[in-house]
Amino acid sequence: MVGKVISGSSFSGTVGYVMKEESRILEAEGIMPPEVKDMVQDFKDQTLLNPRLKNNVGHISLSFSPKDAPRMTDALMTQIAKEYMQKMGITDTQYLLVRHLDQPHPHCHLVYNRIGYDGKVISSQSDYKRNEIATKLLKDRYGLTYAEGK
Repeated sequence: MVGKVISGSSFSGTVGYVMKEESRILEAEGIMPPEVKDMVQDFKDQTLLNPRLKNNVGHISLSFSPKDAPRMTDALMTQIAKEYMQKMGITDTQYLLVRHLDQPHPHCHLVYNRIGYDGKVISSQSDYKRNEIATKLLKDRYGLTYAEGK
């Protein structure tokens, strides 16, 4: 399992990217799928709670080894992603979890609003270090394959 923290500034571009043809929504919170424009508007509406924050788009991809593919069901991927969110401090906010089906390795994309339901900012400080810790804990907990050289 590898987590890749991706910076973005546009809900339109990010949601448009993750909602490609070969994908399926695993879970959504605080937004109304499946129309991209509706989800984007839901995300944008919440940014009004804290208009000072300019980089309000959170985007993380979680990739799993092809060796883990046989057991990587939608339910397991969702469970792992939700635990990952907790460990990263991504709570009490809107999010969209989408699985992509276009690669031999199972992977999903998490798009979330960095402005929580209470208007407070979800910190991106130390995201890379927290990501490293969270993915290692989850790989060990679920017996996932470590990528060679990582």
